[in-house]
Amino acid sequence: FPVTILKVAISIFMFFISRFSILIDRSEKFAVGFLFGFVIYQSAVNFTHFALSFDSGFIWQAIYILFGFSVFILISNLYLLNKNFLEKFTIFGFLGLCLLLLMPIMGFGEYNFFPRFNAFFNDPNQMAFWVLCMAAICITYFANKRYYLLSLLVFIISSFLIFLTLSRSGFVGLAAMFAGFVIILIGDLAKNASAKKFLSLLLVLFLLVFISLYLVRADVGIVTGN
Repeated sequence: FPVTILKVAISIFMFFISRFSILIDRSEKFAVGFLFGFVIYQSAVNFTHFALSFDSGFIWQAIYILFGFSVFILISNLYLLNKNFLEKFTIFGFLGLCLLLLMPIMGFGEYNFFPRFNAFFNDPNQMAFWVLCMAAICITYFANKRYYLLSLLVFIISSFLIFLTLSRSGFVGLAAMFAGFVIILIGDLAKNASAKKFLSLLLVLFLLVFISLYLVRADVGIVTGN
């Protein structure tokens, strides 16, 4: 069990114990309720499998999902307690993406699953997951602030980083994130004339990204013999 996760879990527990309450914003009630229901459902499924097979892996899977839900609630509470928290967290995420982008350029990071890049993460899929999480937060925040160029920059950086990981689940997440970004832009078309031009540019970029993806995966297939 990773020590870092244990430390974060203890910190989350102490935070809520010190407050004796959990804050839930009205706009997040549906999302929190849905996620809580999912946590209960997966816990019941995993504990049932554990009871049948005595495989402790099912227990750890339930714990990891519960941990992720706790982190979500913690971040929501920090935002409700401090409205500037989201801005600071977004800046942290953006700087983290930029740092991760510089690592392969400067010769840092690992290729433990060559030719897939995993930087300092355990594996490329974990890196792709982190990139998607940070990119989704940054793109949503910048788009809501009408900082479309920054949103585009984040999308380009995250696309390049996921290319380095060659994570199939990462590519699926990238497509889903792109779809969400387009929905945000479509909602702004009537309010902001520049959103229409930006949406056209983004669609062209997305097409180029996935053409590049096809070519990159073809080259990797030749190198690895797959």
